[in-house]
Parts: sequence; C-alpha cells; structure tokens
Amino acid sequence: MAFLMIVIMIAGVAQLYLGYVGIEDWLGNGWALGALALAFFARIMLPLTVGTYLAMTNVYGYEWWIAAIVAAPGLLLIVPAMVTDIFSKVFNK
Repeated sequence: MAFLMIVIMIAGVAQLYLGYVGIEDWLGNGWALGALALAFFARIMLPLTVGTYLAMTNVYGYEWWIAAIVAAPGLLLIVPAMVTDIFSKVFNK
C-alpha cells in the first residue's frame, strides 16, 4: 500500500513538472507560475494537464498519442471532479 502511494506521488510531481515546462515553453514563466498557483490554491488542474501534453509534444518531441497517454491521468481525475461539482450545485438548490 505504501509503495503504491509513493508511485502516485511521484506521478503527481512529474505531472506538475511537465505541466510547468509545457506552459513555460508555450506562454512564458509567468503563466506557468500562475498555472501552478491555480493547481495548489484553487485545485484547478486543467492548465497543467494541457501543459503536460504540450511538454511531451513540443519540448520533448514525442508523438501525440504518447503525450495523450501521459496527460490522461490528469484528465481522468479532472472530469469526475467537475461532474461531481456540477451535480452537487444542481441538487443542493
């Protein structure tokens, strides 16, 4: 169990790093720091997930499908959180 937790933490840190590198390459350092701030303070991970895809394709030169596989864990966590948030706002009224 502890090994799995360590692997997930390493993958999360790698996603943060790749997201930063991708956004920094595309838009610059300020926007990349802003995306990190959004991730830590507002828990909005979509910009870093897009940045992960951009880092894999533009910076490291991998094919688009490899970049999609690397960015997919971020999307798999974002979509259920968004759906849950929408349902909680709709049904709480």
